[in-house]
Amino acid sequence: MKKLLITVVAVFIGMSAAFAQNSYTVNFKELPKDIQKYIAKNYAGYTVDKAMQEQNAKGDVAFTDVYISKGTEKSKLIFDKKDEFVKKVPVTADAKAPADTTKKQ
Repeated sequence: MKKLLITVVAVFIGMSAAFAQNSYTVNFKELPKDIQKYIAKNYAGYTVDKAMQEQNAKGDVAFTDVYISKGTEKSKLIFDKKDEFVKKVPVTADAKAPADTTKKQ
């Protein structure tokens, strides 16, 4: 029984590490050029408040979130790992852009 429990815990820890992701804030000018061009073309007049990227366990960018605003309108633009636009999500007053919890090293 004890061996089974140790095995289950070891497998769970291994799986958790395999799916670990790392979020970090990036400067707009550090974003891929395709994302910069998309925002400049489709959201002229908007302010980029924050950009965040998420890395998968291999260190590759899994997705990018760009928080934009214009007046009282606030939105999150989501881009996939190929830097292609996925969708625009409204950001409400109670759901602000997340704080930067990690720094890119």
